[in-house]
Amino acid sequence: RTRRPTPLAPRDVMATSNDVGDRIRTLFAELDDGFKRQDVLRSTDTAASTAHLKKLTNKMAEGKKMIKEFERLALSEGATTPEALAKKKKEYVTALNGYVQLKKEAQVLIGEKKVEGPSTSTSAAGVGAPAPKTASASAFTLPTAFAQRKNKEILDDEQLQQMEAGDLIQHGRGIMDETDKSVARSQAVVEETIQIGTQTAEALRGQTQQLERIVDDLDEIHFSLKKSFGVLKDITRGLATDKCILFLLFLVCAGVLTVIVLKVAKK
Repeated sequence: RTRRPTPLAPRDVMATSNDVGDRIRTLFAELDDGFKRQDVLRSTDTAASTAHLKKLTNKMAEGKKMIKEFERLALSEGATTPEALAKKKKEYVTALNGYVQLKKEAQVLIGEKKVEGPSTSTSAAGVGAPAPKTASASAFTLPTAFAQRKNKEILDDEQLQQMEAGDLIQHGRGIMDETDKSVARSQAVVEETIQIGTQTAEALRGQTQQLERIVDDLDEIHFSLKKSFGVLKDITRGLATDKCILFLLFLVCAGVLTVIVLKVAKK
């Protein structure tokens, strides 16, 4: 019988990183013993195998918390270098990841046992016995705790740990389907955005050409105004010249009349 690790001390109790390290090693020893129980994990009693695997899953979750507590205490104590702490933490995390891999293999094994179970019982019952529900229906049915949840909802770690292999596969497929739909919607939005951008660019190009034509027309109008001002100046000069000529003609006529009047008056 393996020893049960001592629970983590509350933060107000002065626990050291060495104490937590001892608890982690004790917990890993229990996980070693638990995964060596192949008689339970490979048993035809899937309920017992699932319960045993659930206990090991809870221990792994506890180990994860212990590793975080170990790192916190080691940093607060300052008794070790950051490099040594990182190396020790990596060692613990690697070991824990190994147990996670063993858990996945055990889940697959239990799932296969569930698939094989109904066919075996059907053959043993003989012809004429009512056929039980298929294993695929039971293996891919979410537990009661998750029956009302949609596949697109992402579950937390604790809920994922309580799900069996078939349940995890169904949940993962639901997440993947929803992700594919989301990607398709995103692609449609991107294509629509590109089309709108193309149309906007064409409209801007047309407006730019229209503005260029307006500028050309304004330049032409400006040139015409300059030319008109020149013509007006010429006309003004011509009028002034005509007035001078008329005034000179008036003087000549007045002089002639004066001479005629004087000659007439002498006679």
